[in-house]
Amino acid sequence: MDAVLICGIVFYALYKIIELFVRQKERRLMVEKLGEISPEVMRTNAELLGTVQMNGLKGNQFFTLRWAALLIGAGVGWFLGWVLFSVLKNQNLYVSYDTYSLTLVASTAICAGIALLIVYLIERKAYKERKKEE
Repeated sequence: MDAVLICGIVFYALYKIIELFVRQKERRLMVEKLGEISPEVMRTNAELLGTVQMNGLKGNQFFTLRWAALLIGAGVGWFLGWVLFSVLKNQNLYVSYDTYSLTLVASTAICAGIALLIVYLIERKAYKERKKEE
């Protein structure tokens, strides 16, 4: 096992060293190509890039909502899993630690998935409304 680990580390180090020199050569070629482009073309491309970035920001307006829904769904799922496990345990059923962990993971995944599905539906509705306005 140690031999495999040592070989992996050596090959990874060699790969990174070779990659470093290849990327350095690529960077030099890019700098040379950028020197050949006229300033007017650079300005036009920068303006187009700014327009694309501004349009891209509109698609990320639900970023916080996605994370909030994911965390709330995970929390609710964890709580429901704990409640389900407690109910099973209070009924004197044989419940092992594996059942407890499986219950927590499954309920967390289901609730987080439902929360993200709700966010998807909200985003789709907002996207359709935005398309109607345009």
